[in-house]
Amino acid sequence: MFFRLRYLLLSSILSLAGSLLLFVSLAHAATFTVTNTNDSGAGSLRQAIIDANSSGGIDTINFSIAFDCPQIAPTSSFPVITDPVVIDASTQVCTLGSPDSPNVELSGHGAGAGAIGLRVTGNGSGSTIRGLIINRFSSDGIQLDSSNNTIVGNYVGVSADGATSAANGGSGIGIFSGIGIAPASSNTIGGSTAADRNVVSGNLGNGVAVTAQDGGSASNNTISGNYIGTNAAGTSGIANTGDGILINHAQGSASMTGNLIGGTTSTAPDGACTGACNLVSGNTANGIGLWHSGVSATNVRGNYVGTSVSGTASLANGDIGVEVNESPNNTVGGTTPVARNIFSGNNGAGVFLTGAAATGNVFSGNYIGTNSAGTAAVPNQKMGFGIGASPNAVGANSSIIGGTTGTTPGGACTGSCNLISGNIQNGIFISGSESFGHQILGNYIGTNAAGTGSIGNHSDAIGILSTPNLTIGNGTDSGRNILAGNGQNGIVVVGGASTGNRVQGNYIGQSTAGGSMGNTSRGVVISSATDTAILGNNIAFNGGLGIDLDNNGTVNLNDPGDGDGAANRLQNFPNIFGVRNIGGVTKIGGQFNSTPSTSFRLEFFSSDGCNAGAPNNFGEGQTFLGSLDVSTDIFGNTAFGYSHSSAVAGNKYITATATKKIGSTASETSEFSQCALVNAAKPALTNGDTWFLKYDLTTGPGDIAFRYGFPSYFLMCAWDPNQLGVKLPVIYSGGAWYMRASYTTGTADLTVSYGGSGHKPVCGDWNSDGVDSVGVVASDMTWLLRNSNSSGAPDAGNFGYGSVGAKPIVGDWDGDGDDTVGQVETNNNWSVRNTNSAGAADASFNYGFTPGYPVVGDWDGDGDDTPGSVNTGGTWALRNASSGGAPDGSFQFGFPGAVPVIW
Repeated sequence: MFFRLRYLLLSSILSLAGSLLLFVSLAHAATFTVTNTNDSGAGSLRQAIIDANSSGGIDTINFSIAFDCPQIAPTSSFPVITDPVVIDASTQVCTLGSPDSPNVELSGHGAGAGAIGLRVTGNGSGSTIRGLIINRFSSDGIQLDSSNNTIVGNYVGVSADGATSAANGGSGIGIFSGIGIAPASSNTIGGSTAADRNVVSGNLGNGVAVTAQDGGSASNNTISGNYIGTNAAGTSGIANTGDGILINHAQGSASMTGNLIGGTTSTAPDGACTGACNLVSGNTANGIGLWHSGVSATNVRGNYVGTSVSGTASLANGDIGVEVNESPNNTVGGTTPVARNIFSGNNGAGVFLTGAAATGNVFSGNYIGTNSAGTAAVPNQKMGFGIGASPNAVGANSSIIGGTTGTTPGGACTGSCNLISGNIQNGIFISGSESFGHQILGNYIGTNAAGTGSIGNHSDAIGILSTPNLTIGNGTDSGRNILAGNGQNGIVVVGGASTGNRVQGNYIGQSTAGGSMGNTSRGVVISSATDTAILGNNIAFNGGLGIDLDNNGTVNLNDPGDGDGAANRLQNFPNIFGVRNIGGVTKIGGQFNSTPSTSFRLEFFSSDGCNAGAPNNFGEGQTFLGSLDVSTDIFGNTAFGYSHSSAVAGNKYITATATKKIGSTASETSEFSQCALVNAAKPALTNGDTWFLKYDLTTGPGDIAFRYGFPSYFLMCAWDPNQLGVKLPVIYSGGAWYMRASYTTGTADLTVSYGGSGHKPVCGDWNSDGVDSVGVVASDMTWLLRNSNSSGAPDAGNFGYGSVGAKPIVGDWDGDGDDTVGQVETNNNWSVRNTNSAGAADASFNYGFTPGYPVVGDWDGDGDDTPGSVNTGGTWALRNASSGGAPDGSFQFGFPGAVPVIW
């Protein structure tokens, strides 16, 4: 009995306690209903706020006003919200507008000076404001100096129709923290659905302003899915007078980290601005601003800034799309399509970065100057991306534009690739000595998103003015920039402060697949800048020179010892004198003169054509083949021989550049060399004293002249293993060979004793090693061939071929890499053999002038040597097949007494 009574008593006490707890809980979650539009008293919004502030807990204010779409016009500011509350005007009946339109208008036209629409202070943190039209207040529409609030589904600064301005005098939504003021962090403005979208437009300040100063904290706020500066349809502008969104560290110390503008939820890459995408367009100043050093680690993702909601037309902000000013370590964009920002259609730059504190920023995966699909231009009226000084700030440094994550070399612009195309000025423009250290990697500048068609920036792809130590490309496929289809040049580097810049591994004038998409003017222009290294790029199809030093539009010819100055100190280019396919590889040889006792990197390229044309025949570099390190001697000279791992097609042109090295660091790069057609022969003349060499098969004077030798037998032989494939001057007299290693006046560099009196000299590559070696033909047409340039017995033995009195000739008649024997009789009958042995001719035909001089060469670069003939008047008639018939080409080059030779 005792235990039963104690149990019943305890149960009664617990039941009473539960009732009390339920009462307290209900008291902390009161609902207040606004039933009229009065400024005060029972049923008014003012009274509901007063009651909610007094109630404690997270209360709710609903609306049930008897008439449709009511307007409440206070005569003074509403009470500050000091206790958490959910103000939900979506509970009010309103038959106008769309289902997602707000239902109750708060018009502050009579609220007096300094009136704020609704303000939530520190103790009111955790409040929600939904479904209101807040306009015509003399200060901010909504002000939050508190945290964890949610602002969704409101019109702020526009009329109930969402189409006309009804300005608040300050910002539409202000988030603020400062000295003595609670943190303003983790607030959410908008969401990822149409119902959560705020339209924040027409205000006399900024659209949304997040500000901290003097010890304040405003971090981890989210601004997503709003229309800021436009009408409710996102099709026309209702300008906020300031920026659309401004994150601002105003003064003193402050913490403003981790704020999010936009997001990736339910965004629609290539389509309209949906989900978490903010449409930030039509504002008087910038679209988005990140200001001062306390603002860091901000993420700007998935927004349309400067376009209409469809992403297909301009809805311009008055100045810049997004400005990062003295703000470090922010991320603008991302590596997935849903994180892509569209910065297009703005009256200023798409993106602008300024201020010494603005370091470590990353801009990846954005479209700048195009529509949301990346298929057509929606131009920013200035540059796509600018870095430099601004009022009260110097240039920014050490940020990344693009990146290497998720890029697709040879495919479309994906991952961290920025598409920067269609802008009125440059794609990227960087200025000032303080704007150093940026990396520009993996971007498409001037193309469509697929990289297959042009959406050119009207000026240069990249312009650099007085800025040092920039990296444009990093030599990897994933870091390759495509700089193509632009209205002027690919890259321009100007100014004495522009030192130490590096351009490496880019396509300049080519599509993503390497096809033709030239920039209208030149590939790379260096003007008054020095130490610019241009390495491993594919540069082709541009309207002017591939590389232009000193911005003069013409080739700067080499000077002995490279003692001149100006842009990149007018570094000398290599001279390619021979290119030959041997044994499945391409061997490139030549000579180079520059500063004495210096190391250089020589780079080699192949191209479909030689764009500069006659008479100089300087080219570009369509496909990078590889490089070779060399060092000059005390006179500044070196010979070079480079072997490419595979054979370059015979109809291709080879060019080269030279880059000075300081230790292991590449420095100044030259212009491109003259073109050399693979396997192609070139004409020369000598009278045994003076030699004249010509670069192409056209009428005109020689391009190189020098004195060497004495009247005797004259040959051009590729005898120097350091200059693979380069035919060099050789004199033969009475069994002595005098071999010169350059096209300059001087004495023999190598003397060989082979042959004797009555022998006629021949030279050729008898064993496919890429080096011509000596041979002689006796009067009875016995051939004695040696595989090295030295004295000794013949390597090919003794064999007879040809008729006594015929002229012995040598050529690679079948393109197998071996030179073999032939003869031309006095009646111009040719007979040639494909092996170095006695036997019947493999081809016989009649060709040539009478009188005339037979010549042998690969005139079309197809790998086969074929006949030619030069008459006494200097007319050359060349044929591209080992057969009789009409010439395939002819030109005039000669003088009385000259003997034609081939180099």
